[in-house]
Amino acid sequence: MLVVFARGSGQNFTDKKSDEADTFYEKIKENAPGVRIARADLGNLDGNNRVDAGEYPAVPMTQWFGIDLKDYFDPDEDAALDGYNRSRKTGTDELVSFLEHRNCPAETIVLGGYSQGADAIGSALPKLSSKVLGRVGYVALFGDPKFWTGSLASRLFGAKAPWVRGDFDGYFDEGILGGRDPYVPESLASRTGSWCDKLDGLCTGNILQLPPTSHAHFEYPQSEVPQAANEVAVALRKLRPDLRSRVFPTLLPVDLRPTEKVDVAFVVDSTGSMADDIDAARASISRVTDEIFGVAKSARVSLVDYKDVDDSYQARVDVPFTESKTEFIDAVNGIVVDGGGDDPESIFSGLMAAYAQKWRPGALKLTILIGDAPAKDPEPRTGYTQAQVLKAAKELDPVVINPILVGGKEATRTSFEKLADGSKGQVYSSATAADLVKAIDDAMRGFATAPVGQAGGPYKAAVGEPIHFSAAGSFDPDGSITKYAWDFNDDGKIDETSTSPVVTHSYKKAYKGMAVVTVTGDDGRQNAATAVVDVGAGLRAPRSPSPPLEVVASQSGPGQVEISWQPPASPGDASIDGYRIDRTDGVQIGVVRSEARKFAVEGVPDETQVQFTVTAVNKFGNGAAGTSNLLRTQAPPSTSAPATSAPAGVKPSASSVADVRLWERPVFWGISGCAAILLLLLLGIFIRSARRRQRR
Repeated sequence: MLVVFARGSGQNFTDKKSDEADTFYEKIKENAPGVRIARADLGNLDGNNRVDAGEYPAVPMTQWFGIDLKDYFDPDEDAALDGYNRSRKTGTDELVSFLEHRNCPAETIVLGGYSQGADAIGSALPKLSSKVLGRVGYVALFGDPKFWTGSLASRLFGAKAPWVRGDFDGYFDEGILGGRDPYVPESLASRTGSWCDKLDGLCTGNILQLPPTSHAHFEYPQSEVPQAANEVAVALRKLRPDLRSRVFPTLLPVDLRPTEKVDVAFVVDSTGSMADDIDAARASISRVTDEIFGVAKSARVSLVDYKDVDDSYQARVDVPFTESKTEFIDAVNGIVVDGGGDDPESIFSGLMAAYAQKWRPGALKLTILIGDAPAKDPEPRTGYTQAQVLKAAKELDPVVINPILVGGKEATRTSFEKLADGSKGQVYSSATAADLVKAIDDAMRGFATAPVGQAGGPYKAAVGEPIHFSAAGSFDPDGSITKYAWDFNDDGKIDETSTSPVVTHSYKKAYKGMAVVTVTGDDGRQNAATAVVDVGAGLRAPRSPSPPLEVVASQSGPGQVEISWQPPASPGDASIDGYRIDRTDGVQIGVVRSEARKFAVEGVPDETQVQFTVTAVNKFGNGAAGTSNLLRTQAPPSTSAPATSAPAGVKPSASSVADVRLWERPVFWGISGCAAILLLLLLGIFIRSARRRQRR
């Protein structure tokens, strides 16, 4: 196997090594201990730890900027990013040449890229021959500045984006440098994963989530890279049957998963029939609790015990969710075993008492049910039914139930299996008290290895308005997700099944409730997740801001233009986070905080017509732009006429730029008075604008 990785901007092979590259390679090695793996780093294919001519430099952001005329006329390039374009193109060309000339026909190729490196890898794929593409086993990309979820038109007509990974919210659907369209060749779509964190502005395209405001762009090695290594292992097992005995996914520990929160409720039968087993149960619960607090960054546990209808209580919360291991263990040791009478017990009361507590949104949620008798369905006095219990579990997003069967009663097994099946859990058996420790360990291990579903949301829309549902945040801690099954109206029937985590659905009538996605791992195990949906007359999808008002461009001095504006009439459905300032051809020149009302631009050539747009941004996306007046700058009386050579770059004044800022992007106003050149300029702008409109 050959693993090739392209590092991000500013990373090198000495003092600023790529954690992404090192982690990716090491995790793949862990998953394939019996496979010979060669490592190759783009820019260092010769292994001399320096970047020579013709090798991918991964230039830092400080070297991204400059102007190249041919880039200006290319609708897929940004003329202001000549340094970036040259660096990325060098990496792309280097990779293509390397793979096309590598004579190893039996070798499977795994490609990975981070940030600028993700763009270099993605841009190289369409240039590879079909022979080489056929040997590519998997492509893993992280924080791609040209991340792309597929055009709106393609999604409306059913095309999918199976490469989408990460918990991004979908309000921004392309990276900060625009989407690469097509994102990957069709033949690799199902063997590509592109991870984008919802707080990483480089891949979401949200200009207000760029470093240093958000550090998400630097955190992919923690959980996303190990996830990718597992997906590589799953893909290789499918593509290379000869490697199946030597390649295995590795369990992703709880503390390395996207969520740091784990809520576990123990619901224990405390009737007299458990007298012989309660000591083993106490010891087992204490041991498992130590493990939970040892691996989860933010763990909480709760204890509920239940009895029967004629006892002093049917169920009781002995300790609500707590982060105190001592408090919890004291409560476990304090369980009093007595009561009961007939065989069925008040299990439903115990579960409903657990579900009445405050479970944390976004946490991994588990109930471990320990008992030796079946549930009463319906339950006397309370009237609880199995359907009510499972509904309550689902509404908590959901809670998985892993029952521990103490003894071997068939009626109890049947009762427990219904609860497990309805919550995507699993029954574990303990024939004797001595087996109970192992059964509880197995229940926790089963929970830790099961796929984790995330359904996104909440979603809101008008009747007939398309909703883009995303389960891209789902993951399998010891493999990969192979299928997403959606029940859009929570009626228990699957409405759409897809290999893509992103689907589109329109409701034909008003609906207020839940959408449920069931994710299936490569080992066949399943998990479900829910999202709140509200569809009806007068409703709509969350909105970004309306255009800023009174956008005015005025000359404030020689070579200086000041752009001023007033807030939009409507901020949309969230507060305004800031404003972006662009040239009218779409090139961004600045970002400012929400309280700003002015932006200074320096270095504007004299006797030049300029025009700008100002766009308000909230968490639901970029709003509509407000356009300034067309301003012709005037030369100061004492200066000579402006030169006809390429003008100086436009630079935002430091006093007007927030800590969150993009790059300094030169403006390219008025190169020459030559009519032919002007026509070419207009043609270039037209092509770029048309391509952008086509993408949307």
